[in-house]
Amino acid sequence: PSQYERRVEEISLLVNNIHHLLNAVRPSQARSTLEHALTEQAKQKRERLDDLREWTKKATEAMGNAPAGLKEAVEEALAASEERADAMVE
Repeated sequence: PSQYERRVEEISLLVNNIHHLLNAVRPSQARSTLEHALTEQAKQKRERLDDLREWTKKATEAMGNAPAGLKEAVEEALAASEERADAMVE
């Protein structure tokens, strides 16, 4: 019987020590988890920023080409309307 009580006390002490150690590790684990989450967020934001820069570059290039294309479209439309007007007169 005395051995039984002694073993129960030892096991109880071990469980309490393990519980204390786990509680001591929690702040470190939380810090590591937060650091990982923030690193991932920063990575995703950098990727989105790179995509945005690429899209902005493409849009700027498209806008730079737009006046020439617009001028051609207007000239074609004017020519077509003049042809229709000539065809109506005849």
